[in-house]
Amino acid sequence: MTVWLEIPGKPMGKQRPRHNRYTNATYTPEKTKTREAEIVIAYRKKYGSYKFPKGSFLEMTVYAHVPIPKKTPKAVREKMISRIIMPTVKPDGDNILKLVADALNGTAYDDDRQLVKMTVAKYYNEEPGTLIFLREYMR
Repeated sequence: MTVWLEIPGKPMGKQRPRHNRYTNATYTPEKTKTREAEIVIAYRKKYGSYKFPKGSFLEMTVYAHVPIPKKTPKAVREKMISRIIMPTVKPDGDNILKLVADALNGTAYDDDRQLVKMTVAKYYNEEPGTLIFLREYMR
């Protein structure tokens, strides 16, 4: 079975944990928690309580559609859409993947140790969003 989700909005990477030096507590930033919750809600809305079998090997592919800057000239915009020009802007691909993998941990699979193949790609797109594909890894 292949599971896929589309999360609208500008792609976001996992933010670093923060530390409060007064209380000596480490916490996850609110923006990261919110985006992870959006991914979980989208997954549950589409697939309910379905979870990949425990012990299965999984493959995750994430496509981050980065928005094209508003003042981009038409010729450059066309090159961005046709993937001649690729985004080298933040967020970093590995942080996008980490956010998605952590969000689906315990929801789509028991533990993200099950992920044996992961791919992330960033493209410019007029409709920003994140596409997530998850399936059992076929050797």
